[in-house]
Amino acid sequence: MTSKFAVSPADGPIAVTGASGYIGSRIVQDCMNQGYEVRACVRDKNNPAKVDHLLQFNREGMRGSVSLYEADLFKPGSYDDVFKGCAAVIHAGATVGYNMETPQEVYDGCFVENAHVIESVKRSGSVKRFVFTSSFAAVWHPRPEGYVYTEKD
Repeated sequence: MTSKFAVSPADGPIAVTGASGYIGSRIVQDCMNQGYEVRACVRDKNNPAKVDHLLQFNREGMRGSVSLYEADLFKPGSYDDVFKGCAAVIHAGATVGYNMETPQEVYDGCFVENAHVIESVKRSGSVKRFVFTSSFAAVWHPRPEGYVYTEKD
C-alpha cells in the first residue's frame, strides 16, 4: 500500500534542516544513497568545518546529490526559497543548548524555530511530506554529576 503522501526521488528534491549536524548529515547520506537530490540547509555554507563532510558525499558515488543552502532557524522566511519545488522536508535542525542557554530558552526557541520552518513549508506549495526529528541533545543540558531528570525538566 502506498501513501498518497509518500515521495520518491522522481518527485523532486528534499530539504534537510540541520544538515551539518551528526543526525542531519546521516539523513543526507541515507537519502543520497536512495537517489534523492538533497538540499542541505546550513547556517554558513562557506564554513569548511561544517560543510566539507556533506560535499564529500558527492564524490562517493552515491545515486543522489547534495547542494548547500544557507538558512537560519531564527529568521522567518529563511527557508522559503530552499523549500520551493521540494517534495519533502526533513527537519533535523534545532537549538540544542551548547551555548549554555537555559532549558526554558531552548524550549521556547524551538517553538519559534519550528514555526518558521512550518510556515516556509506551507508557502512552498510543493512539500507533500514533512518529517520532524530530534535527538537527546535537544533536551540535554549540563547538570551536576548524578542529577536525575524529572517531569519538571
